[in-house]
Amino acid sequence: EQQSERKVPKIIFGEFQHNPAFAYDPKGSFAITTSLIALPRQDAVLAAILNSSLGRFIIAHTCPLSDRGYDLGPMHLGKFPVIAPDFDRLTEKNRHARIAAFVTQVLALHDYLQNAKTDQGKRLIRQEIDSIDVKIDALVYEMYGLTVDEIATVEGSAI
Repeated sequence: EQQSERKVPKIIFGEFQHNPAFAYDPKGSFAITTSLIALPRQDAVLAAILNSSLGRFIIAHTCPLSDRGYDLGPMHLGKFPVIAPDFDRLTEKNRHARIAAFVTQVLALHDYLQNAKTDQGKRLIRQEIDSIDVKIDALVYEMYGLTVDEIATVEGSAI
């Protein structure tokens, strides 16, 4: 049963993190250990939102910080405001699809990064990942309806 549990698509993260980071595991390749938590969801967009600048900002303002990092346990992360798209609205459906496609690109780029042989190749791949992260941030800001001033606040804060 533990073997089949491992094959479930999921979002994996540590309960305590100084810089929140969520890994999307669409193939269910990774096993969960006592130091990791998993959201058993095949939801690349949720992983992108949690990893976005806005996601980190929200976590910093809703999850308690200790010497171990931000407490991302269910009680605290459960307060994260998730916006469900209305797939009957073309703009929301397209935005959701674009974010999901960007996540797929980032996952592929991370695979390429592991196999890159030169420092220049690694640098170019990291630049492409960073570029996609900026595009995801812009789509997340749009999804949450942030104003220019609110975006400046999010981007001006540091975790």
